[in-house]
Amino acid sequence: MTTEGASVVVVNVRQLWPTARTIADQVAAAEGDWPVRSPVDLEKLRTARALVAVSRNRIVLAREISGCRQVAGDRIRFSTVEANEPLAPLVGTASPLAARWRRGENWPVKIVPVVEFLNNAPAEAEPVEPVLLGRFEIQLSGEVLTVFTPKSGEVRVVPK
Repeated sequence: MTTEGASVVVVNVRQLWPTARTIADQVAAAEGDWPVRSPVDLEKLRTARALVAVSRNRIVLAREISGCRQVAGDRIRFSTVEANEPLAPLVGTASPLAARWRRGENWPVKIVPVVEFLNNAPAEAEPVEPVLLGRFEIQLSGEVLTVFTPKSGEVRVVPK
């Protein structure tokens, strides 16, 4: 992926992710029909190189953009292919600061220069072996505490 002058489209899939059960569902949710604020943003979205889906400020999917088309007036839908280096290893890590949503921030799309996105990507931390605590399995990886529960699946708690 070329980085000079290119952008990464970062989309907040927090509301969509719980219903995305398969990889195909996850890709469809990320490619979605995303709102466009302005003609300037539309041009940036059309020339972007990568699509990164974020849920709770964690990267859950990273894809290379192969195309896009305008749908329903002020919305855009991406076509993507599987990502390689340097994006693929970022899945599961905290999103860079420029690609994080803060409390009260509602717009679901961010456009971040590739260089800024990659330069601010957090270093990967080695996960610690899971600890069993009664019926719960707890694991700390980087800044994320993950608690696996037997009934509901996985719950993540990210300290501020």
